[in-house]
Amino acid sequence: MRKPAKGGFILLSVLLSVTVLLSAATGLAWFARSEVRMTEERTFQLRARSAAFGALKTAEALLAARSEDYDSLAEAPYRPGSVKPLPPAGGLTVRLSLVPLDDRIPLGSLFLPDGFTVKKEFEGPWERLFLLLGKPELGPKLLDYMDGDTVPRMGGKEEDGYLNRPAEDLSQFLNCPGVDRKLLYGTKAKAGLRRFVTPFCGEKINLNTVDPGVLALLDERLGDREAKALAALRMTAPIKKVEDLKRIPGFPEDVLPRITNVVGVASRYVSVRIQVRQGRLQRRFEAVLERSGTGPKASCTLVRWVE
Repeated sequence: MRKPAKGGFILLSVLLSVTVLLSAATGLAWFARSEVRMTEERTFQLRARSAAFGALKTAEALLAARSEDYDSLAEAPYRPGSVKPLPPAGGLTVRLSLVPLDDRIPLGSLFLPDGFTVKKEFEGPWERLFLLLGKPELGPKLLDYMDGDTVPRMGGKEEDGYLNRPAEDLSQFLNCPGVDRKLLYGTKAKAGLRRFVTPFCGEKINLNTVDPGVLALLDERLGDREAKALAALRMTAPIKKVEDLKRIPGFPEDVLPRITNVVGVASRYVSVRIQVRQGRLQRRFEAVLERSGTGPKASCTLVRWVE
């Protein structure tokens, strides 16, 4: 009787072994490649962060060198493209841009020193803001959410867990009953609360940066026409003093005394946007600097850092 041939089984076993070994080798190669890439990216992240902090020092020096008492996107170092890329270092390319803030209703300056009473100049804008948002009942509640006492104001409400201080980040509003992400951040069809208020503003809103919609809230006699005219005016030249509003044709001059206490031409806060690149790798950073003093005594404090 003829014995079964074993050659075919041996060849099949060899082929299976080779396939397994090749698969294992390919897997190890991919694993090694992934580990190398992850190590490369981690190294880049650390170097990029270090470069970004170096760029922040450059931004502080640029701000300290300014002698003007106004801040406008029409002039360096705020004008887009006016800050040249920093000298390459270790293969890194670093780009820097500065944007003056103080462009919306200042949450930190809503109240008088008692921490409860809303400044008279902001009473009307605050009420008009929530009428615009379609939530007039929410205005007093948010004031109670931020004020420093536990006594409800008319139309307001006090609860345990309220912030009892001006919001330092707009996301804190989401802890207030009645505020959801749609109301806070808005939709494609309708602006949200974040377009009109900010923690990054001194006592006065900068006319060179103010959102046109915010300007229209400051006085009932101001509307879209005046807001758009201001936006067009400051594109050609900086607004160096509040009285420059008189250059807007038809601007109601009797409004000026009513808004003088809440508008100015300078920014206490500046956004610093940094881009670091190396080949295919890229990281973006954003910082907010709070400025104080002028000239040789000028200084900046880092109040926000986002990666």
